[in-house]
Amino acid sequence: MSPATKRAHRVGIVLALMAVVAAWVLGVAAAQAAPGLCVGPVCGDLFSRSSQMDWQLHLRIEDQRGQRERIVVDCRHGEISPQQGPIERGLAAAVARRACRLVNPALSSSDGEDLAASLLQSNAGRA
Repeated sequence: MSPATKRAHRVGIVLALMAVVAAWVLGVAAAQAAPGLCVGPVCGDLFSRSSQMDWQLHLRIEDQRGQRERIVVDCRHGEISPQQGPIERGLAAAVARRACRLVNPALSSSDGEDLAASLLQSNAGRA
């Protein structure tokens, strides 16, 4: 083999390895971003209830740009705190309202209660 052929072969191997690593990294990132509950481009996960106030729900929300924040939801009135943040508040409030409907047994059907219980249990270990 000539030196130019050897160099071209090495470059091809390096490019193939880079493509494999990039595909693995993108696949892992997509798997880690598996949402718990989505409304449009905003998803919520890591749901937990307040131990002192059962009407409060804590969750983490994330948008498609990768911006994340933790919010507290008053499920009695549908208010979220903080009222300003990097994620668009209309979509954040929609995720919060949907999570409250799933978690609140008075407003949800038995299937919703089972889903809410599974969401709370699956996220208990991650918090």
